[in-house]
Amino acid sequence: METDATKQSKSTTSPALHDLIKVYSELQQDCLESLNLEIIKKSPEDFFNLIKEIRQGTAETEHFLTVTQMENVMLQLQENQKSLNLKLLCNEILKINEANLIDKKKIEYREKGIKLRKYRLFPRTIVTMIGKLPFTRMGLISSSSTDAEKLKELTSKKIIFPLDEALGLDVLPFKITVQVMLKIAYWVQESTSYATAKKALTHNTSINVNEETIRAVTNTVGKLVFRNDEATAEKVYNCLNSGKLSFPKIKNNHTLYLKVDEALLHTRQKDEEGLTWKENKLGMAFSTEFFTYNHDNNGKRCPQVGKREYIMLLGDTNAFKKHMFALALRNGYGTYRHTVLLSDGAAWIRNMKEELFPDAQQILDFFHLRKNALIFAKAIFSNDESKYRPWTDRLCELVKTSRIAEALSKIRNLNKRQLVKSKFDLTRYLENNKDNIDYASYLKKGWIISNDTIESGNRIALQQRLNQPGMRWNIESGQYILTLISKAKSGLWKQDVEEALFKYYNLERSI
Repeated sequence: METDATKQSKSTTSPALHDLIKVYSELQQDCLESLNLEIIKKSPEDFFNLIKEIRQGTAETEHFLTVTQMENVMLQLQENQKSLNLKLLCNEILKINEANLIDKKKIEYREKGIKLRKYRLFPRTIVTMIGKLPFTRMGLISSSSTDAEKLKELTSKKIIFPLDEALGLDVLPFKITVQVMLKIAYWVQESTSYATAKKALTHNTSINVNEETIRAVTNTVGKLVFRNDEATAEKVYNCLNSGKLSFPKIKNNHTLYLKVDEALLHTRQKDEEGLTWKENKLGMAFSTEFFTYNHDNNGKRCPQVGKREYIMLLGDTNAFKKHMFALALRNGYGTYRHTVLLSDGAAWIRNMKEELFPDAQQILDFFHLRKNALIFAKAIFSNDESKYRPWTDRLCELVKTSRIAEALSKIRNLNKRQLVKSKFDLTRYLENNKDNIDYASYLKKGWIISNDTIESGNRIALQQRLNQPGMRWNIESGQYILTLISKAKSGLWKQDVEEALFKYYNLERSI
């Protein structure tokens, strides 16, 4: 039953709304009947002109639309425009002279010593961003068994579809366009599972494909991008070893930061020891050149990392160091006055630094130092927080102020019975990193000493996407998704994913 308020609402808005719906319906009908591109392009313009005329014609409230009403009409216009575009696309395909394409294709193969003949019409449906595009096309087959063998050897195909080739569909690995492939890959790296990616695609686009297709498409896109990264990493590493790299003598007066970290991924493959957990090595690069600054509640000026780039690799240290060097070069390594390498202090990272970044200052990140000191203290004080917490705070304070000798003495002053309780050798840890823990000096230079930004990046990328309960990954699939996540988080999706895919399939992105 309508209330007085509902009736009043209808009476104050319906005249304008009714006028719009009436004229828009006429515009849509014109478009559907003619399928003329110029009319379709002009319909939104005519629609907005109508709104303008209504408003200019009267100042009465009843002739105005609310923002919500205008938004709803615009959304409907957008959906209807998709339908029109799809019909227009179908119509354009029907206009193609397929007979001419068939004749040309026969001539092309005849020159290669293969005679083709018409076989029959085949239906095909391609999923596009504006909906499913159905059409039929003629298939050509070889005229003899000898021709069939030649055709298979030349193309690995039994049937040739001239229309598919003309439309650029013969190169696509799935019955979907490149734009749809990109949309699928994007939502997969944004989602916590293939199932949630499917829901997101259905909700946010007109794409409706099954999970297996989503998985296969993501692997295809991710593999292409990862292989490109591999090739680039190998190329720059070879240039370094051949002495072909050169750097400017005058350096940019900023600091380049390189960060390295590790996390574990649960996989289906077992290593030599029968373990299924594999290390994911994560690298990050950013510079003070792109810092922005704000102030905390106490008025302290705090730097904010602007432009940054991530890489993630489920590979060995030899492969990772090549990717890390390529990452550093892309972000200006060799052009900055200072380079800082922040890490957890692992021996392989120190070795990588000596080989690839000899001029860099490696810093044992304070986040890891404190974490390891806590592990050590909890063990020696039997998890008594009233003892291990103050002891850890004091030790970290000594190291942070570069009083390393005092910190080591504090550890050695513990009795032997306490020391044996800990499996972690904190003394050796500090001694191995003695050249990387002069924190007082680093802070004086304004350098960052904490690796918590990359810790957060690894936690988000792995725990939210790849380390869901019960998940076990094929290493290749895991790598491809990590690569896609890295590109999205680095702001390189358009450059390294979209453009790479269009280039690979030799397709124009735009007219």
